[in-house]
Amino acid sequence: MELPAKITIPVDYGYAFDFLSIYEVKLNKVGTPVNAKNFTEANHHIKEQVGERKFFEVLDSPEYQELVDANRELFDLVDAAKTDSVKASQVDAGVYKRFLCKRKLQERFFPEAEKVEQKIGYDNK
Repeated sequence: MELPAKITIPVDYGYAFDFLSIYEVKLNKVGTPVNAKNFTEANHHIKEQVGERKFFEVLDSPEYQELVDANRELFDLVDAAKTDSVKASQVDAGVYKRFLCKRKLQERFFPEAEKVEQKIGYDNK
C-alpha cells in the first residue's frame, strides 16, 4: 500500500489554530520556502473546514494574536534552553500559557466544540 504524502488527524479547533500559529511564527522567524508552504497549506486546510468568514474572524482576533505571541515567546524560551540560560520551569510556564491561549480561542469562537487536548499535572478547565 502506498502511503499518502500527508495525513489529517482530528484535533480540536484550538489545537488547529495553534498549529497554524506555529507555522506563522516559523515563517516570520525564518522565511524559507518550506515555512511558507507549510503555513499556506495549513491555512488553506483549516479555512476549508471552518469556512472563510469564521477563519478570518479568528485570524483577526486578539485571541489568535495572543496565541501567536505565546508561540513566539515559547520559541525564544526553547532557544534559550538550548544553552541552559533559562530554567525548565520557565519553558514549562510558556507551554502552559500557550495551552491557555488555545483554550481561550476555542471557547470564544467554537464554544460548542469538544475540547480534546488535556494537560497533565495542571488544573484543567
